[in-house]
Amino acid sequence: MAKSEINSHTPIVGIHHIGIVAHDVPALARFHACAAGLQAWHALDAVGLPGEGVALAGPNAGLRLLAGGAPAQHRPVSEAGITHLCLQSPAIDALLAAFAGAGATFHAPPVDLGTGFIYSYSRDPEHNVTELEGVLRVWDEPQPWIAHVNIACADLGAQSVFYAALFGTQAALSPRFARNERLDRLAALPGVELCMGWVSAGNLQVELIRYTQPAAAATTACSTRRATGASGHAYIALEVDDLDAACAHLTSCGGALAHGAQPTGMATATDPEGNALWLLARAHLDRHGASITTLSQPDITARFAAAREQRQGTA
Repeated sequence: MAKSEINSHTPIVGIHHIGIVAHDVPALARFHACAAGLQAWHALDAVGLPGEGVALAGPNAGLRLLAGGAPAQHRPVSEAGITHLCLQSPAIDALLAAFAGAGATFHAPPVDLGTGFIYSYSRDPEHNVTELEGVLRVWDEPQPWIAHVNIACADLGAQSVFYAALFGTQAALSPRFARNERLDRLAALPGVELCMGWVSAGNLQVELIRYTQPAAAATTACSTRRATGASGHAYIALEVDDLDAACAHLTSCGGALAHGAQPTGMATATDPEGNALWLLARAHLDRHGASITTLSQPDITARFAAAREQRQGTA
């Protein structure tokens, strides 16, 4: 996958992986292997990232499960911070069955919101949410892919501007959604009111949601999600072409550096609402064979979008 296929305007190559703090790393790794077909990503284990963990690879991005001492917590999807991952597949029944067989629970039966997709929020044995989306059957391959990582935010406009600038693209914003019983069932919350935004990172999207009912906390700094050792979704790791340039670019977009470029080929930062972002130098990843480009289908989201458009155009 060439850089131009991901993003040619910024030092950001794409979303490399999402970090999740787990109470029982081996058990959660087995869950994701069985439910989503994720494979051990030994090359990423060898990179030398902070913390003890297990890396798993999907077709277009990965997960890294970090050991943490805190018991798992059942958080509402409206709590400020990184709230869930989304997997898409044209074989939604098989995906739902695989998650159920691995021990997942579900907020409700799959929901049709009239978008052409089928939606379900599942929870793994540590209560982390994975959104499962059934999409148009544009090919027979059932392997799911990571479609987006979600952030619940207090200021949708500011977060959309930040992530659009970071990835060198534009945000797509939704109208306000409210008084929809199917949406309430999906989120497992009463009286949901929200607006959404989506920003392409190339290999997947960042999805932003501002819940006005129930309202998200003002900043993630006040959330238990940010407590040291707290379980759940912890950070988003970005692969970058030039680490120094990426640090400068992130701060110019409105983010803040926590620790600048390190000899280990990484830097840590936060977005405007305090969500943790890791910047990983592509050259360092390449030395271990752990770049996004080494994954089986790093451009699958773009291929799906093109195939879906072609299928709908000929329908």
